[in-house]
Amino acid sequence: MNFKGVSVITCTNRENFIDNVFENFNRQNYKFKELIIIINDNNIDKSLYDEKCKNHKDIRVYQINQAYNLGFCLNFGIKKAKKNVIAKFDDDDYYGEKYLDECMEAFNSTNADIVGKYTFFIYFENNNALALRKRSQENSFVTNIAGATLAFKESVFKKIKFNTSLKAGVDTDFRKRALKNGFKIYSTSKYNFVVHRHANSREHTWKIEDSELLKAFPIIEYTNDYRKIVSPFEPNL
Repeated sequence: MNFKGVSVITCTNRENFIDNVFENFNRQNYKFKELIIIINDNNIDKSLYDEKCKNHKDIRVYQINQAYNLGFCLNFGIKKAKKNVIAKFDDDDYYGEKYLDECMEAFNSTNADIVGKYTFFIYFENNNALALRKRSQENSFVTNIAGATLAFKESVFKKIKFNTSLKAGVDTDFRKRALKNGFKIYSTSKYNFVVHRHANSREHTWKIEDSELLKAFPIIEYTNDYRKIVSPFEPNL
């Protein structure tokens, strides 16, 4: 397949993560990319985002009424995409500089339709603890990946759309229906991505207690800067 590049889609309803949204995209080494930001909150001032991207032709911002769910926002953003690979970025997590490089290496070297991460790091801001999923499934075909790492070819979206009525589990529903339709999912390495568990528990989109997470994600290190730990991957491009 001839890849034209990656359209990164970030849906957000939290203005306090505005800098993180732009930093995750600008950090990427991969050159053939664009960012589509979907603001899903009526009270957020869109001009704040417009100002940050006014000199960037590869970044576009849209605002959708908060009555519509995440699935509607993702579908809208993908229809605006100019590239033929879609990568979903969450607004509050960390995507290392080689994240898209690794993603595209997987698409180029396998026959995967969907690429993401089953094994990944979690950072607990409360105690500066870096944890790693106990069960490892790296560089292999899988049936499950983290929703925040979902990337797929445009051919998948032609057949599978995101559910526009679900209040939660939109990415999980998309993945399950893709599997039923015969699409193949590939899990890359554990590197280049970190889920953030914020000190303010109200900011968590993953509604689970930290104590439960730690059963599957044992702490491997306490650190104030995890970047060198989570981003050593060198893709063979």
